[in-house]
Amino acid sequence: TRCLNRFATYTNQAGVAIVISDFWDINGYEPGLKQLLGRGFDLTLIHLLSDQELHPQLSGEWRIEDAETGQAKEITVNEQTVAHYLKRLDDFCNNLEQFCMARRANYVRISNRTPIEHLVLGDLRKIGSVLNTLPCSLCSAEFPSLLRSIFTHCDRRR
Repeated sequence: TRCLNRFATYTNQAGVAIVISDFWDINGYEPGLKQLLGRGFDLTLIHLLSDQELHPQLSGEWRIEDAETGQAKEITVNEQTVAHYLKRLDDFCNNLEQFCMARRANYVRISNRTPIEHLVLGDLRKIGSVLNTLPCSLCSAEFPSLLRSIFTHCDRRR
């Protein structure tokens, strides 16, 4: 949320904003997204969840730790716990999607296993996002490998 608020505040003009996140934020995702929408951004949310989040394969005693806050909790995982978790995850995802629909923002939910080519040349194109405005030459067979090299380069800079 702080990052989105900062971006909306310090960006001189609105344009296209593509936010890639799991949207798990202790303060909620709404304030930052509302800030972008209020500034007139054309918003696309790419809701990225890990395959483990979507299809948990856990059972027994676990100590889980929030990667962002460092808070830890001990839990017992069984079929009931997994079913409850999946219901809450589904509710969270549906609420985020409804938030977007109500504000005419684009929403795509993907797994960390989704190939970048599928996301860019499939999902984003279907919702009429940025790719429909790109020159056709960028949508050639070489475009996915170009994107992959850009993302790889960005990952190395961290």
